[in-house]
Amino acid sequence: MKYKNAIISIIIIILILAIAVIFWTQQKIDSDKTSWNSNLLTSVFRPQLIAEAERGSSSFIRLTWQKPETTYNHFLITVTNPQTDWSRTESGEHERVSLDVSDLEPDTTYTFSVRACGDPDCKTWITSNEKPRARTEKMYWKFVETKFSDSLPIKEGWESNIDLERSVFLTIDNKLWTENKDDWQIANVYVQSKPTYKIVLKLISSVEDEKEKTLFAELLNP
Repeated sequence: MKYKNAIISIIIIILILAIAVIFWTQQKIDSDKTSWNSNLLTSVFRPQLIAEAERGSSSFIRLTWQKPETTYNHFLITVTNPQTDWSRTESGEHERVSLDVSDLEPDTTYTFSVRACGDPDCKTWITSNEKPRARTEKMYWKFVETKFSDSLPIKEGWESNIDLERSVFLTIDNKLWTENKDDWQIANVYVQSKPTYKIVLKLISSVEDEKEKTLFAELLNP
């Protein structure tokens, strides 16, 4: 009986050691990993039909990925403009698998990457193998018949954020506006939050020796 109990004890010890070795080996493999196949993808944000084509937002890009199979804590998402080296990093909680990246410039290409923190103290990281690029749409504006009053909320300083050369204007009947943009300048930018959110430009003609003309255009793909 003593011999039998000894064998059982030895078997149990061997099993415990085997489990410990497997666990340690897996932890070592996890800690040695520096990247994972995240299937990191970009897609247009709020696609809609504009000027007979599907177009997305001029300031948002949607990002999706898959969780790593190894142990991790949370994500860091980095967006970079490769032409200017500008970059921004946002934190994403453990269960996040998508992010709508906002406040981007129109008609601009960005590179995206995702990192996962490997432990609560973030001493180790794994980085997505994929680093896709995506380009925001130009700003698409449509002229409106309504003349907005200067009493509406004006967004100070927004004029510098809007590049007419990276904008496309549609007439009231949805045709491309073909006038020379150099003859116009932005007077005001209105941001109306209620009852519906909208951004409206007030354009004035800058042609000398002519009576000043005024146009109002609403942004279709903010």
